Amino acid sequence: MYKTKKTKLSSTVNTLSFHTLLRVIACLSLVCLVACGSKAPQMKTSGKLKLGPQSPLSQSEFDQAQSIINDALELKVEGHKKSRGIYDKQVTKLINRGRSQLKKKKFDEALKDFRKAYKLSPDEDTLLLQAVTQQLRYKKIGSTEETVLQKNCQQALEAWQRYLTQCTRCIDLPRYRDRAIVNANYLGAQCGAWTLWESDPSRAKLSIDGVRLGRTPLELWLASGQHEYELSRAGLSEKGVITLERGQQKQLRPRLVQSKKSHEFTVSAKLKCMRPIEDQKEYENCTSSMQTGDLFTLEVSSDQDIYLYIFAESDQKLSKIYPLQHRGSLRADQATILPQYNAWQLDNQSLEDQLWLLASATQVSELSSKNAESSQWQVYLKSFAQQNDKKGQDYQSSRSKEGKLFLRWVLRKPATAANLK
Repeated sequence: MYKTKKTKLSSTVNTLSFHTLLRVIACLSLVCLVACGSKAPQMKTSGKLKLGPQSPLSQSEFDQAQSIINDALELKVEGHKKSRGIYDKQVTKLINRGRSQLKKKKFDEALKDFRKAYKLSPDEDTLLLQAVTQQLRYKKIGSTEETVLQKNCQQALEAWQRYLTQCTRCIDLPRYRDRAIVNANYLGAQCGAWTLWESDPSRAKLSIDGVRLGRTPLELWLASGQHEYELSRAGLSEKGVITLERGQQKQLRPRLVQSKKSHEFTVSAKLKCMRPIEDQKEYENCTSSMQTGDLFTLEVSSDQDIYLYIFAESDQKLSKIYPLQHRGSLRADQATILPQYNAWQLDNQSLEDQLWLLASATQVSELSSKNAESSQWQVYLKSFAQQNDKKGQDYQSSRSKEGKLFLRWVLRKPATAANLK
């Protein structure tokens, strides 16, 4: 009898507990629905968000992505002072003035300042500011003419695509990449075409309308209309013109052929001291014999695409001054300042600091080795040094022989360097 009553009581308690649990769950679900419904939709993570028409976007996602505009307007530009050298004050002034013009909705004036700043100091901050300016101009254009709207949309699309190809901040801060992708996808659907670039052989450098965008295979948005393209890779190249229609998806696979001037080229290189100077004489002295702590860059131009190798004469002593080896490529249509993001700085490690440049039409395997201190690398280096023994010239221009060219600068005269310690 007692056992039966205990069993019934236990069953009743369990039933009540179960119903109570259901009510609690229902209440929690209702609270969650109300709370979640009041929040804005979250942007997709960088792992899922992709550039291209396969990522449909809602208006709310696009509106949320516009926060990158406020980020750009609040960017601190002091971080690049060391690499700007003598251009720092000028670049900072241009960026601040451009921001002021942007807040007044004077888009053309702002773009002009940002482009000047990028020319003096090519970094991604000024590219982002250009993209933001183009984006705001497109949103606030207020014109009913279809051609005007399309032109501004295309300019904004090209600006975001260019920023994405050079955005190093996007690696550590995915939100920059995500929001730039959202803007590019939104504009691409309005006035662009989606392209897949391949090449034969692969891994060729692709430039569209004079702007280098990466190596094949490459997927990217292009504004509808006509574009000039160029593909190049170690003596091989291909040029052409393509016409794209709005909303089109196109795959291109050009075949690269032997370049006409793949074995001979001209290189002009100017050493530039970045110490603040008062007159021409002081500039000449700075360039021919620098001091400890001086910053300098090397501006190089060529009549065709080539490989560049920049390094110091000695090994461990000069490793803190500039890299033993700086590999890169050079566009044929404009001068390039190397390095673009970090100027070299002299210290007091050596009495006779020398900067060496090797330019080649094809990649030099000996210099591409990770083991830069190997005996093979040193022998190869000295053989080029014997062919060209120019010293103390800030500007040099020469024509290559058999597709290779060697140049050298003495940064400090031994007698002067000895007095710097």
